[in-house]
Amino acid sequence: MIYKLIIEFTLDKKQKIDYNIGSVLQGIMMTFLDRDYGDELHKQSLRPYSQYFESESGKYYWIINTLTEEAKEKIIDKILISNRRSLDLIYRKSKLNIEKFDLIKGIITKDYEWNIIPLKGVSISF
Repeated sequence: MIYKLIIEFTLDKKQKIDYNIGSVLQGIMMTFLDRDYGDELHKQSLRPYSQYFESESGKYYWIINTLTEEAKEKIIDKILISNRRSLDLIYRKSKLNIEKFDLIKGIITKDYEWNIIPLKGVSISF
């Protein structure tokens, strides 16, 4: 099963996003993980997750996809359980204010199409 966590956030008024935000968010994601699991991920050549940043119509999104149940439990669930309302950008002395979490469950068909499987109670807005 594939899980997609979409974190919608806003920026401080003077905050600007630059080309390295994906790397910064990767580092932030690692702070949520247990140390042993983080070490295990660094040793693997194929990752059981992907993460990226999107901006659309003045809204900002951090998307994390997991390909295994273990990755979902050790990455996505850790982020959701943390109940954080912001992500600190220490290098910039600013933060990303979390507006909403959405979790989507899906499968990839043999025709490489994404089919969403409805989940209940997985949208959290602040």
